[in-house]
Amino acid sequence: MPRRPIEPELGACTELAITNSFVSAAVDRELERRGISVTQTGLLRLIEQFGPVTPSELERRTGLAASTLRDRTAVLVAGRYVARTRSATDGRSFVLEVTESGRSYLAQVIPLVEDLEARLDRELGGQLAEFQDMLARIRAYVAPTGNNDPAR
Repeated sequence: MPRRPIEPELGACTELAITNSFVSAAVDRELERRGISVTQTGLLRLIEQFGPVTPSELERRTGLAASTLRDRTAVLVAGRYVARTRSATDGRSFVLEVTESGRSYLAQVIPLVEDLEARLDRELGGQLAEFQDMLARIRAYVAPTGNNDPAR
């Protein structure tokens, strides 16, 4: 596989944003290649992991704008991958939860994503776990509740 040269003049943040787009496209290609419809897989996995979960909690966990999150969850609800119901504890809010259809979809998709991650790990010489740790530290640092205070 040809390697794209590192472009340090872009800076780490720009490189990370670009890489995110390419990784998302690679996951989509893996799904399309196997005839699996592409949907908001990452968001669906988060809803499965944290569900039932409110949209506000998802917004906090993902950093997505409320309008973007609303649009993306609407796709999952329309596709019957996610159920949107009133909260049992607060009738003014809603919770999102993965449906049986969504779990079935994830059962097909997760092994493909894990295979892609295994190939990435081989390409990185077995350092994917270290990279994931760095990504988690970056996310914690730049998240609104992180330590990215300019006064630091």
